[in-house]
Amino acid sequence: MVALSIGNLKLFLARYEVRSLELAEDMELASSGDHELGWHRVQGEQIPVYGLGENFALLTQRPETSRIVVVLVASEASIAILCDEVTFLESGELSFQDIPDCMTGCRSLLSGLVIYGDIVGCVTTSEHLTAYLLESTDKSRTRLQS
Repeated sequence: MVALSIGNLKLFLARYEVRSLELAEDMELASSGDHELGWHRVQGEQIPVYGLGENFALLTQRPETSRIVVVLVASEASIAILCDEVTFLESGELSFQDIPDCMTGCRSLLSGLVIYGDIVGCVTTSEHLTAYLLESTDKSRTRLQS
């Protein structure tokens, strides 16, 4: 498993879903008004880079603490997420839990919760994350066009 630290938010994904780790300072910045924070070139492919807030909202500016770009592989396309820190873990170190009923609004993004030491994190997949980010981007564009 891989733990992505985004502020106080911890996202846990399977290790095989990470295509590469890149430096945020090497990112080509997006134009103002774009929903992506920038673009990263990986093996000749332009990958959109997104920033997430602790409440899963899309960010419009790169946080100073986000120095790592994690490029994820999804069946549709690769996307990248800005992170503060990336930690590689063994599944045996983690305790997996079901999503509580009070978090039903997050079920499309999250597949469960995980406990690692004194940290509670959110389990997701690159597929869920890609769908969530693209849907959030589409909703933002629709609001701006209205």
